[in-house]
Amino acid sequence: MEYTIKSKTKFYIGDPCYALPDEIYYDIWGDKHNFSLGEIKIPSQNTSFSVVPTVIDGVFTGNYFVNRSLDLTNVFGVDSGTIAIIPIELCKDDIDPDAGMIVNYTGEVSIELDDDNETIFVNWGDSNELLISLTEDDEDEEWYEYDDWDDDEEEEDELD
Repeated sequence: MEYTIKSKTKFYIGDPCYALPDEIYYDIWGDKHNFSLGEIKIPSQNTSFSVVPTVIDGVFTGNYFVNRSLDLTNVFGVDSGTIAIIPIELCKDDIDPDAGMIVNYTGEVSIELDDDNETIFVNWGDSNELLISLTEDDEDEEWYEYDDWDDDEEEEDELD
């Protein structure tokens, strides 16, 4: 299914856990919407954000196309099992620039997960498209440091 939001100035693409303030992430999306997928309305701000699943946590590669020509490649680290499109006015002021992608665009933005759960499509304007492959990029170990640390503890416990 395809979901559309409106952006007044910019929007964020990436894991919502890195962009949303706690009062939206936990209190609204978590407590009121049970971390559901799809469009999440924020009536107090007269806006919404949309969330699709990545099925697993990990590091995913996104290819950004303008007029069907590859313009850049971006890496998306995911810890919540989701990727979202979020109007920048809903985001924290201190988003880590490496956590996702911020796009300067006013208007409608759509997000859709393909039927095979392998690609997320994000579209805006007449000729802008981002394709995020949900095949993990194992070469970026930085996102796995915490998981590796947990595994090392378990291995040490087994050795005792």
